[in-house]
Amino acid sequence: MILVRQGAKPAGLVDVSLVAADVNTGERIRSASTCFILQGGSEKGCDTNADGQVDFLGVQPGIYTVVVAGNPVGYFAFNGPLSVDASESGTFSIPFIPIG
Repeated sequence: MILVRQGAKPAGLVDVSLVAADVNTGERIRSASTCFILQGGSEKGCDTNADGQVDFLGVQPGIYTVVVAGNPVGYFAFNGPLSVDASESGTFSIPFIPIG
């Protein structure tokens, strides 16, 4: 996936991508119902195009707790704290457990 930004990236900020992944297979889960929040760093972002990824552009670098604000259809969230070290731009896999 290529991120597209309108205008220049603000100095000192990073881009964070969260990928919903099946905990058993590691495969990307493509579901428009998947939503995340970087606690203290973002508003809710959802996978509106069902590509399995939610992008947060222009975030302050830091360590963020990831809040699952919407599970992919057929999955539930990992039971435990999730965090990402967004010291620099990157893509992070967020595990989900299949229902059933």
